[in-house]
Amino acid sequence: MRVFEVPDQALHRPTAASSSEVASLGPENATDGDGKTRWASAYRDGEWIQVDLGSPQTVRRVLLDWENASVRDYDIQVSDDAASWKTVASVRGKSAGARVDELTFQPVTARYVRMQGIKRTTGWGYSLWHLEVRSMSPEPDPA
Repeated sequence: MRVFEVPDQALHRPTAASSSEVASLGPENATDGDGKTRWASAYRDGEWIQVDLGSPQTVRRVLLDWENASVRDYDIQVSDDAASWKTVASVRGKSAGARVDELTFQPVTARYVRMQGIKRTTGWGYSLWHLEVRSMSPEPDPA
């Protein structure tokens, strides 16, 4: 038996953000596994959301499921201490509207993963249905 996909490491993990539009749109909504809840930030550029994976994990992919109030420019960053951050992926010039961004990058070990917004696509804040974090999938079967 081979496993072809790995679970979402962010699911039900502690999540924090620089702001929330209102309490009911808190950052925990992005990792709760409920397709009807979302995180929405204050109405300004530069907002962020981060997830604590609980211990250092190998991270290779991040999936962001955006609502219409999405982000034009942002970075995916990782950290071991939630204080010093390293950018592992940069996204620039995305168009407005609902979309799913799936980013794959060189595997890195980190405890925290953050979406650091730079520029919004609308006058609203950032609005995210889901934030998923995945590790490497198994290597292809050599046979």
